[in-house]
Amino acid sequence: MDQKIMKGLFITGTDTGVGKTVVAGAIAAYLRSKGKSVGVMKPVETGCRENGDGLVPSDATFLKKASGSTDILGAICPYCFAEPLAPAVAAQRAGKTIDPKFIRKVYRAIARGCETVIVEGAGGLMVPINGKYTYLDLAAELGLPVVIVGRAGLGTLNHTLLTLEAARSRGLDISGIILNHDRRGNSGLAEKTNPEVLRELAGAERVYTLKYAPSVKGSQKALAGLGGELSRQGFFGLTKK
Repeated sequence: MDQKIMKGLFITGTDTGVGKTVVAGAIAAYLRSKGKSVGVMKPVETGCRENGDGLVPSDATFLKKASGSTDILGAICPYCFAEPLAPAVAAQRAGKTIDPKFIRKVYRAIARGCETVIVEGAGGLMVPINGKYTYLDLAAELGLPVVIVGRAGLGTLNHTLLTLEAARSRGLDISGIILNHDRRGNSGLAEKTNPEVLRELAGAERVYTLKYAPSVKGSQKALAGLGGELSRQGFFGLTKK
């Protein structure tokens, strides 16, 4: 497996709700199934629920389980907020400040204890974390290859090309583009043609697709299988079987 990819991946989306967390979990679960030690990180999670002891970051909890990480939840997700807003906005409304230096410090601590770290952003690359500091800035400072997750259907060309433009403007390596089929399981002309159009317009050879799997979050085996589907398409630099 490519050493740069094994060092870590930064999972971003073309929008919110495109399946970043499932993709991040599937990659982590697959690598875990291959005997790799996997760390995960969701630096900031908003829209967290209250359970009596504090806020619970559901995405970070899911990633911890998928990866088998032994890191505490407070390291996997250093910042949690109740309101479902952009991190910078949620933090400001909560009277708190997100420190990018602390996020990077925690990331380095996690990275020292494993072979791979899967870092999941929130929304897209231009979402603000603190003031004008965005996930694009964080991805560039961590130096991780970027995986772009987008919808498979209509509208994804514009969103994906804009995300690619932003990433390339900072010299980020694009590990792959993953098009996620929606919960209705649509497979119309847009879903069928978008991968090839993206390859042509973006000059991106590594465009992969994932079929909608409604129960995948509840099954470690199903998650690893979803990651295996990506592997069979050539993701991770592995030979197709």
